[in-house]
Amino acid sequence: MEQQNTAIEWNGCRAGVDPALVQAVERAARVWSAEIGRPVEVASGVRTLRRQAELMAAMSDAQLHGLYSAGGVPDYVRRICELRSPDGTISAARVYDVLRQRHGGYVSRHLFGAAVDLAVPQIAVPELVDALLQQGLAVLDERDRGIHCLHVSLPGAPVRIVRR
Repeated sequence: MEQQNTAIEWNGCRAGVDPALVQAVERAARVWSAEIGRPVEVASGVRTLRRQAELMAAMSDAQLHGLYSAGGVPDYVRRICELRSPDGTISAARVYDVLRQRHGGYVSRHLFGAAVDLAVPQIAVPELVDALLQQGLAVLDERDRGIHCLHVSLPGAPVRIVRR
């Protein structure tokens, strides 16, 4: 029987997450929770490409560039921005088509279980980030891009390109 970790709330999104990532996040959560007295909330785990498209359709061009263009602007980001209607919207179905037909890039580690998003607590965020980093995880605080989460990923996890 699996022991319940009361330092973390998975909110139904643990299935499919890389076991090494699960263990590292849970270890960090135990450290942080013991100090702060509150559980860490995992808001998002594995996503389908369709769900990724829904999230990206709701993002602004600035958010897309900020989150997906660290090494240069990928063709799929450029195309999504080009296809927006004059009022700035784009449908999730259209973004999904762009993502399926992209020429390169894996888009997100969420698509193959190597990333989770943590809801940002109201207190002790630097301490939580430090606990995650001490577990060898990569952490991106997405609040400066208008997304209220910590994106936590497993460095070295094999990257898979998901097109469906």
